[in-house]
Amino acid sequence: MKNSYLCRCKHLDLLSGKSVKFYKHYPSALTSFSKVLQMNRSISGFQKGFTLVEIAIVLVIIGLLLGGVLKGQEMIESGRVKSATATFNAVTSAVASYRDRYRNLPGDDCCVATKTARGGSWVAAMNGTGQNAAADGRVNDATVGAWGAFNGWQHVTFWLDLYAGGFLAGNPTARDQSVFLRNPWGGAVDIVNEGSAFGMSNNALVLCMNTVPGKAAAQLDISLEDGLPASGSLRGGAGNAPAAGVPVATPYVEDASYTVCKTI
Repeated sequence: MKNSYLCRCKHLDLLSGKSVKFYKHYPSALTSFSKVLQMNRSISGFQKGFTLVEIAIVLVIIGLLLGGVLKGQEMIESGRVKSATATFNAVTSAVASYRDRYRNLPGDDCCVATKTARGGSWVAAMNGTGQNAAADGRVNDATVGAWGAFNGWQHVTFWLDLYAGGFLAGNPTARDQSVFLRNPWGGAVDIVNEGSAFGMSNNALVLCMNTVPGKAAAQLDISLEDGLPASGSLRGGAGNAPAAGVPVATPYVEDASYTVCKTI
């Protein structure tokens, strides 16, 4: 047989006690050495490194992936800013439509019995509420201090009126902080209508949203006003609630959190 040699062998048969002869082929030393060489070549092939071209291709792919992720994050944040803008506009439109239909400001619209008589969702919306104060053109208990808190029937009923009348999507039977809208960053959306928010006109109807990132607050201010946190009909201050004083006249800090307010 090629690459082998013939062995004339014998062994002892344990049953008969006789020596038995036989022949067997064994691979030659050359054949065994050849197989060892082939194995070494195979192993060295696996250990071969990447070429510069292959490394360059991998780096390009990684760069494209990172670029796509960053672009996606920018698109998400841009979408949130557009959604916040839409919220400001939607509430402004809802208040104007309510005034056109009922000749009163939501929340200041008196009284419980009158609104319950409208039927439909108004019955459940007004059940247990205490807004019976005569209308005077503003939501009296919607103060800076009450912002974002389930406090004051005119303040709370402002939202219930808009929900019950179908001007905004919301729960007209809410009796806790879920009565307030949520902004795209997970914070609250609420009004101030008694006193002054961020130094804006006294008793102006102001809509505020908190936990807005500085970069987004700057974009909102540029798209809706003058881009400055301390002036115009849209203003922003650091922190999680509106304040009475005028905000510091410095540019928005991108990694800070702001409360942004706009007159409506």
